[in-house]
Amino acid sequence: MGAATDGVNGFKLAKASSVATFAIESAGSASTFAIVASASGVQILNVSDPHSLVALGAATDGVDGFDVLNGANGVSVFSINGSTYAAVSSYLDNGVQIIDLSNPSVPVAVGAATNGANGFTKLTGASSVATFVMGASTFAIATSFEDNGFQIIDVSDPENPLAMGMATDGVDGFSMLSGANGVAVFAIGTSIFAIVASYDSKVKQDYGVQVINVTDPQNPVAVGAASDGVDGFNALEGASVSK
Repeated sequence: MGAATDGVNGFKLAKASSVATFAIESAGSASTFAIVASASGVQILNVSDPHSLVALGAATDGVDGFDVLNGANGVSVFSINGSTYAAVSSYLDNGVQIIDLSNPSVPVAVGAATNGANGFTKLTGASSVATFVMGASTFAIATSFEDNGFQIIDVSDPENPLAMGMATDGVDGFSMLSGANGVAVFAIGTSIFAIVASYDSKVKQDYGVQVINVTDPQNPVAVGAASDGVDGFNALEGASVSK
């Protein structure tokens, strides 16, 4: 069907690494969009006609208040009070940038979380991000490749993200977080879980995935893990982002 290429028809997609989609309704009809994380920012596309993709807004690290987009490599979309936002993980800026996407032609920087500031301790080399809802609050979970763990962030107020729980490989039962680099979230009954992919070439036993109960975002709990070459798992070497 359609395609978009960096440098053609207004697209900024150099080293595109992650994508998420969202819909916005206006005047009784809905349009579908994609947001793509690339080397130093994000590009928004209108994909309502999959045969003809259209470049809309873009954001670049260091411009217009976007301070945490260098090495952007993961993106997740969420909604609060009718507005649409994205959380973007930044490997080189060691954090997560929150972006208001309500007008896809003009993305707006609204908040950010950076490792070492305001209680955030597990965002060095932030490598992937997913979002989830618990009750009236919305959270993001970001993996940290360099810190061998993850950080949970309360993004209910997108302008003021708050540090919540975190975990480190080898502590409190977490055994498969070395080189954490991908994350997805799922629900079973009333509980919310995250599954984190781990790939550390120096610690080869951490080729695998860690399952985490994040129902209490302040106190994530390790509940299971799978390692390449163990218990019938034979295709987890180099485990990476899965969405």
